[in-house]
Amino acid sequence: MFVQKNRILFLFLFLILGLAACNLPDTGKLGGGSSGGNTSNTNGVLSEISQMNGVTVGQQLVFTGSQSASSAGLVDIYDSLSTHWVRDHLSAPRNSMGVGVIGNKAYFVGGISPASQQFDTIDIYNAATGQWSVDHLAVARAGAGVASVGNLLVVGGGFSTLNASQAVVNGGTNSLTSIETIDTSNGTRTQTNLSWPRNNHATVSVGTKVYFIGGYPCYYSYIAACDASNTIDIYDTSSGLVNTIAMPHNRGNATAAVNGTKIVIGGGANFAGALDSIDVFDTSNSQWTTVNTSILGSGSTAISVGGYVVFAGGVNNLNKILRFDPATGLVDSSNTLQYGRYNFISVALNGLVYFGGGVTAPLPDSSRTVEIYDPVLKKVSTLN
Repeated sequence: MFVQKNRILFLFLFLILGLAACNLPDTGKLGGGSSGGNTSNTNGVLSEISQMNGVTVGQQLVFTGSQSASSAGLVDIYDSLSTHWVRDHLSAPRNSMGVGVIGNKAYFVGGISPASQQFDTIDIYNAATGQWSVDHLAVARAGAGVASVGNLLVVGGGFSTLNASQAVVNGGTNSLTSIETIDTSNGTRTQTNLSWPRNNHATVSVGTKVYFIGGYPCYYSYIAACDASNTIDIYDTSSGLVNTIAMPHNRGNATAAVNGTKIVIGGGANFAGALDSIDVFDTSNSQWTTVNTSILGSGSTAISVGGYVVFAGGVNNLNKILRFDPATGLVDSSNTLQYGRYNFISVALNGLVYFGGGVTAPLPDSSRTVEIYDPVLKKVSTLN
């Protein structure tokens, strides 16, 4: 019931944010609806609210995946060397993509359009040249888990209403079990399967292995039969085998980051409610530890930077920043975001964490502001 109420609240907030986005005043910030590609932007803000996908590639930060129907295909690229912004476009407007990085290329995988169309499209951005290219998955999907191992791009799970033969039908939405692996050096492709259908799961890689963490078997997570999983599927890209282990908590919509040999998993929710704990899995000895924080929840982000994993935001604590040290287990929560947010972007570059997009309160336009957190100095600023 808790999660059902949260989902009703999300829908209400998205409706309000959508209406507000259509009536934003002209403040000199770049807004949705521009027809130009590669448009210069030096205002230090994102072009549209509610962006949910982002990545660091080379010395650039790339933000995209707006839920706004008028600007879902826009891409904001910040070059940290020139300190300039550039606006570009995906090949098709969509959000809920998986994102991976191999070398100087960022891969934006699958996704869903504002009209609820799932895509098999992979948009590939080359940060060295500024050029885009397109590839395709075998199965259209949104909300997939994506990770890279060497030249391999690994895509697993997600949901689709277009490929029932590749999915398990639950709660009206098809949650996928398939894993697609693309060797980006030669285009070779292989497929295998997860042990369990997953969407809204966290995905990371350590060594040659990709970890698909928790998630839901169907989209409607407030149905008891669709409760979040407490399992992790471990796909070994060297052998092609999938092994499954249990984790301490059932988690869907959780966030995870890798620090050394440790996978740090935080937040998320299950049928009983939101989770504020951190589970740490040490891949070197297969040992678990749990740290209780009282300030995490669903819709937060996690990013590894230096010796820390930085969590931020989320439905339950919109403004909080949590700096976690996996070596000591110590938590610092002395900093806050200027704008509370959930379902947003965090990326790391040169020892700093950048937060942008997502859903913010009380002003929807504030999600266009990019905030910067220095985990060493414990200082928060905004990107100008």
